[in-house]
Amino acid sequence: MSEIMTNSHLIVSGGIPRKKKVVICGSSIHTAHEVRSFYQRDDWEIWGLNQMYKMMGEQFPDKVATRWFQIHHDYVVGRFDPFQKDLFRKFHIPIYMIDRCPDIPYSVPYPIKEILAQGYHEQYFSNIISYMLALAIYENMEEIYLTGCDMAYNEEYSFQRPGVEFFIGYAKGRGIKVGLPGGSALLKTRLYGYESNDNAQKFCKKHMDFQENELRKLLAQKEKKHAALWRFRGAKDAAIELGADDNKKKDVQEQIDRIERDMHVIGAAERETTGMIKAFSIIQQVFYGVPLWDSLTIEKDKEKLSDE
Repeated sequence: MSEIMTNSHLIVSGGIPRKKKVVICGSSIHTAHEVRSFYQRDDWEIWGLNQMYKMMGEQFPDKVATRWFQIHHDYVVGRFDPFQKDLFRKFHIPIYMIDRCPDIPYSVPYPIKEILAQGYHEQYFSNIISYMLALAIYENMEEIYLTGCDMAYNEEYSFQRPGVEFFIGYAKGRGIKVGLPGGSALLKTRLYGYESNDNAQKFCKKHMDFQENELRKLLAQKEKKHAALWRFRGAKDAAIELGADDNKKKDVQEQIDRIERDMHVIGAAERETTGMIKAFSIIQQVFYGVPLWDSLTIEKDKEKLSDE
C-alpha cells in the first residue's frame, strides 16, 4: 500500500499530491448530484462521506473522490449500510475514521488533536461536515464548495446546521472562498425587520413540494422492487426444487442481492425525504399556522404511481 501522510502540508495517495480547492459532498438527494460536474476538473479535490457513494452514479467512488470521511463508531457504520465495509476495503484513497481500521487498508485516523490545537474558542463539531470544513481550513484550502449538504433534515436543521455554518463563517473570515448550491438551506433566512414572512413561507413551500414529488417517486420505485424481489425469490425456490445447476442458482441469488441493495438505498432516501418534509412542515406550522403535513396524501398516490 502506498504511504499515506496526514498533515497540513501533504496528503499522498498513490503519489498524487493534494490540491487547493475542495468539493465537500454530502448525501442529500436534493443537491448531491452537483458533484458530478467536478469529476473532470483537475484542480479540485472531491471529499465524500458516509454513504454518499450511492449518489455518484456508475463511477466507483475512489476513481473520482480524493478522500473519504466516516467518523462514526463501528456499530454505527454497519447500521447505515451493511455493505459499507466491504466497499471501503476496495478504496485506494484515504478514509478518515475515528481510529485506523486494520481490515480497511486505506483507513487513517482523523487528525483530531491537530485540529483542536488550532485554538477554536468553540468546539462546534456538530457533524462530519464540520470536521471536513475544519480540515480544509487547517490545510489552507483556497476555495471550498459544499454540495449535498442542505441541512434541512430534522436533526440536521436543529442540531447539525449551526456547526456547519460556524465553520463556513470561520473559513470566510480566513479569506477562503466558500460556495453553496442555490437549493441549500445553509446561510438562508429572511432579512429580519425588512422582509415579510411571505418569502420564508414560499421557500418552505417550494422545498416541501419538491420533496413530496421525490417521495412519490421513491414509493413507486419501492413497490416495483418489492414485486421483483418476490419474483426472484420464487425463481430461487423453483430452481432448488427442480435441481437447477449451480450457475443458474447463483445468477438468481445475485439478482436477489442486487434488488435488496437497491431497496436499502431507496429506504434510506425515503427516510431522509420524509424527514425533510416534516422539518419544513413544522416550520410552517409554528411560524405561519399551516396545518402539519399529512403523509396520507402521499399514500393515496402510491397505488397510482406504482402502476405507471
